[in-house]
Amino acid sequence: MAPAAIAPWRVRMWAARRRVMLIVMTVMRLRRGKRRWHRGGNKLDNLGFMIPRMLADDLPRFVDEQRKFSCVKEELEAAKVRHRGQQCLSGLDVTCRDFSLMGMLAYLCS
Repeated sequence: MAPAAIAPWRVRMWAARRRVMLIVMTVMRLRRGKRRWHRGGNKLDNLGFMIPRMLADDLPRFVDEQRKFSCVKEELEAAKVRHRGQQCLSGLDVTCRDFSLMGMLAYLCS
C-alpha cells in the first residue's frame, strides 16, 4: 500500500497552527519571566518573607519606622485632599470637576 497523499491545505493549516502555538507559548513564557523553559524555579514577585530574616535584631525598629511612615503618608494624603478642596472652593482650580465627594467631605469636616 502506498501512503496516502496529504492535501496541501492540510499541510498549510498544520504549519500555521504550529506557528501560532509557538508564538503563544513564547509570549506566555516571557510574561512569566522565563526566557528559557528549561530553567528551574519559580519567579519571585514578593521577597517580603525575607525581611525579618535579614533584619534580625533591627526588626522592632524597622516595624516602628514603617508605622511612622504609614502615619505620615496618611497625613500627607489628607493634606492633599484639604488643599485640593481649598482650591476648588476658592475657584482657583478650574479642573475641580473630578474632585470626589468624599474628598470634599473630608475637607469640610477638618
